[in-house]
Amino acid sequence: MPWRGVTVSEQRQRFLEDYQLNYYSVTELAERFGISRTTADKWINRFEEHGQSGFHEYSRRPHPGCPKSIPQGPNDICLHLRRRHRWAADYKGQFRLKNGGYCFPLTVSDLSSRYMLGCDAHPAISLEKSFKHFRQLFSADGLPNRILMDNGVPFASNALARLSQLSVWFIKLGIYPELPVLAD
Repeated sequence: MPWRGVTVSEQRQRFLEDYQLNYYSVTELAERFGISRTTADKWINRFEEHGQSGFHEYSRRPHPGCPKSIPQGPNDICLHLRRRHRWAADYKGQFRLKNGGYCFPLTVSDLSSRYMLGCDAHPAISLEKSFKHFRQLFSADGLPNRILMDNGVPFASNALARLSQLSVWFIKLGIYPELPVLAD
C-alpha cells in the first residue's frame, strides 16, 4: 500500500476535531501535532470565526491598503535601483553540443537579487560577442555601478592593472570593474 501524505488542511481538521473533544489542553494538542502554541491558537480562532472554511490556508499576500503593502510604482523603482548597484559577469565554462561544437555561456546577474539579467551562448569566448551582449543589457536594464568579473579573458588581461579592452570600456561608461585579488 503506498504511503499517503497528510495535507495541512487535513492536519488542521484533525487538530480541531481533537480540540472539540476537550480531552487535551491546547498546549498538549500543539505538542502532539508538532505545531507551536501560537499556531494552535491561530487555527482555533480561524475555526471559531469561519467554521469549516477556516481549515484552508489563507493567502499571505498583503491586503490592499495594508501598511506593509508597497504600491506597484515604488516597488518597481526599488528593484530598478537595486539592479543598478552591482552585477556579476562570467563565462561559465564550455560544454560540448550534440553537433560536436562547444558552447561558452556568458552570464550576467544582479548580485543583490541574484536575478539573471542575461545568458548568451557563444561558440567561443569572444570579445565582440561580449560587447554586443553587454550593449543589449545596458539598453534594457541601464548601467550598473560595478561589475564583478573573474580573471579570465575577456574580463582581465596581463596588462597594467589587469585591464582588458572590455574593462576599459566599462570604465569609460562610468562602471567600476571589480576583479578578484590574485594571490602572490
